[in-house]
Amino acid sequence: MKRWLGIGLLVVLVGAGWVWVETRPLVVETCRPGPGTVQEYVAEDGKTRLDEEYVITMPINGRVRRIELDEGDRVTSGQMVASIDDFALRREIEKLGAKIEETKSWIEGVDKAKPKREEIEAARLNVARAQLALETCRRETSVTQINLAEAEREFRRMKNLLADGVVQQAQYDEAKRAYDTSRERLDTCGLAEETSSRALEIARLDYDRIQRSVDDNEYQRGVYQAQINQIKAQIALLRDDLSKTEIRAPVGGVVLEKYLEDEQVLMAGAPLLKIADMESIEIEADILSEEVTGLEPGQRVGITGKALGGRTAEGRLKRIYPGGFKKISALGIEQQRVKVIVGFDNRDLGLRPYVSVDLRIIVDEHKGVLTVPEQAVFKSSDTWSVLVIEDSRLALREIEIGLRNDEVAEIVRGLTEDDLVVAEPTNDLQPGQRARPAASP
Repeated sequence: MKRWLGIGLLVVLVGAGWVWVETRPLVVETCRPGPGTVQEYVAEDGKTRLDEEYVITMPINGRVRRIELDEGDRVTSGQMVASIDDFALRREIEKLGAKIEETKSWIEGVDKAKPKREEIEAARLNVARAQLALETCRRETSVTQINLAEAEREFRRMKNLLADGVVQQAQYDEAKRAYDTSRERLDTCGLAEETSSRALEIARLDYDRIQRSVDDNEYQRGVYQAQINQIKAQIALLRDDLSKTEIRAPVGGVVLEKYLEDEQVLMAGAPLLKIADMESIEIEADILSEEVTGLEPGQRVGITGKALGGRTAEGRLKRIYPGGFKKISALGIEQQRVKVIVGFDNRDLGLRPYVSVDLRIIVDEHKGVLTVPEQAVFKSSDTWSVLVIEDSRLALREIEIGLRNDEVAEIVRGLTEDDLVVAEPTNDLQPGQRARPAASP
């Protein structure tokens, strides 16, 4: 009898436990829909870059003096950043100025005497000497080119031998000095050849003038004046070159690159410095092609990231490139992307070029609308739904949503501010289950 009583008591206890477990309400995190702002945006990583970079080059042939600036130094607009040795230019201008005075004196003597045989012979000898000087310069240039080629081969050979440990550093340094000397010598020969060519041209003009003016003094006067005009034109060109010997920064900014250290003879166009206008900084990003459809220049862009040190900034979509390109993602997937440019005010932020930032390009925005956390909504039978608590039980509620992002979703229809919505529904939650909120929302 006692045995049957024990069995009955056990059955009653098990049944009571089962009823208690089955009827105990589930505790779930809940929230109530509330007014808020919902933004639809395209999120992407970006990198700052400089829109305006200036490479300062040699404006004329010449010997540039040592540049004292270094990478990272700031310069102001109009500041002299380099200079070219102007000695040869000034001497040439003085020489031509003296030639003008000499020619003026010839004009004064036109009516006094015709050209003498000695003058004609002297002019002819001047042409011959100038021609000889030019040919000598050209031969020296040719020899120097050969020597330079030989010095370059020897320098490269010594460089390889030094790398292999066959020769000593002193032998390599000697070969390098010989190579550098040959290069400078070739530049000097080029300048000398140019000067000799100008001298020959002037000597020929002199000789032609004297020849033509033997029988016509008035014609000689016109030739003299033409010669003065020509010399003045040459002086004007030289003065223009002289004005370019002080090389100035086109904008204020920072020196990004310095292309040479020591004084050196360079040709026009050789790069000297690269200067960047730090206020022209902008952001470049590669957007997936399917996300570009809703983008337009002028849209607001939120800027965040470690480079901002916890700060946030806002920019504007400045430019969308017309064509796309293929890019391999970090997962090795080939993607079609389009480059966009974002403009922003960097004066207070002080971002440096080529640092990473996070972008949110705002495509659309609704303010003062009913919202719930994005995790609360899900698809059920091809319709958007949420789980709500009604009469202490879970109920499936079909809704219509508007804008939606990774944080919140806009509720167009189906909920009110009085509804109690499950904040993060899981697969084990089913309509009809008893439930209560974890805390009063």
